[in-house]
Amino acid sequence: MRFTERSNATIEGCSIIDSEMWSVYCDGPTFGGSSPKFYNSTLDSVPSAGEIYVNDDSHPWLLNTTFKKDMTQFGDMVSNITVNWYMHVKVVDTDEIGVGGATVWINDTYGNELYNPTTDGQGWSRWNVVTEYIEQDSDGDFTGEKTYYTPHNVSALESGRFGFSLATMSKSRVVVVMLNGISFEIMLKKGWNMISIPVNRTSTLLEDVLSAIDGNYIAVQWFNTSDPIDPWKHYHVNKVSLGMNDLSSVDRRKGIWILMKSDDIFPVVGAIPDPSTTDIELKKGWNFVGYPSITVRIAGNDTNEAFESIADDVDLVQYYNASATSDHWEDWDPGSWSADDLGEIKPGYGLWIHVKGDCTWFVEW
Repeated sequence: MRFTERSNATIEGCSIIDSEMWSVYCDGPTFGGSSPKFYNSTLDSVPSAGEIYVNDDSHPWLLNTTFKKDMTQFGDMVSNITVNWYMHVKVVDTDEIGVGGATVWINDTYGNELYNPTTDGQGWSRWNVVTEYIEQDSDGDFTGEKTYYTPHNVSALESGRFGFSLATMSKSRVVVVMLNGISFEIMLKKGWNMISIPVNRTSTLLEDVLSAIDGNYIAVQWFNTSDPIDPWKHYHVNKVSLGMNDLSSVDRRKGIWILMKSDDIFPVVGAIPDPSTTDIELKKGWNFVGYPSITVRIAGNDTNEAFESIADDVDLVQYYNASATSDHWEDWDPGSWSADDLGEIKPGYGLWIHVKGDCTWFVEW
């Protein structure tokens, strides 16, 4: 579809498919470029073609519109592409009940205040338009460089109770802010990911804990060291109706494997554990556990903040980094000074911990 000569057309609720050329072509060789607006649409071209081409001072603006973000091309250095999404904010208390009348602040990644709404009676502030990035060719090589305005800082206040969330906006989504609680994000990759949920949830049922990514996960696994006969516990979405799943809950002490259909952002929301120290019973051998803390801690031979309470018992810790491009496994071996590549333990990590004997790992929040 071509937009030319200062066209400011509005396209809403459409699928634009082109099997030969660009899905969207913006130019204006005589009177100047075009600036069409796309709402709630889909752009799709064949892999050999491009998705969006801009030239002659064109400025297409997209809201809640999907396209291949790596298939754009520029004919000049003044045109740009702006990509926006809807942010729906829900403010809840520690029982996960919506809080009405809460004051919300939505800032971009540079601290610029975008909105300052008040939640409705159910705790919602909906349809806030936020920018993911603006793309422009800054060096004349016909390819764009993206300036990101996300992650966004979202905070809320009601009757002295405060909550905060850091939200990466790469699609339209709900951002939950828990008053007197914690909100953060875990980046999940297509395939297997090793994670944990470090906060307290009102419900620990697996379907409730993972509700924010419902439809995009296929299976979940946990290794229960206390069941030596059948340690692997499974949940598969296709086996629910068959009654074949034996993993029904997830809490902050468990590490889990989760199989994803595609990359996603998993927003984790919950209450701060009380008491603030979590004890995890470890059995001799391998244990698959969570990291119940919001604090990044060092795992090293000179400084061992993460495993200080089991320093005499632990002999190997492993983490699977799904975002790594080659070697996904990161290790910390207290007996090695050269092979360690697991230098920090971060919120949301699931961990394999091997210990020489039964012991208890104490983790401060």
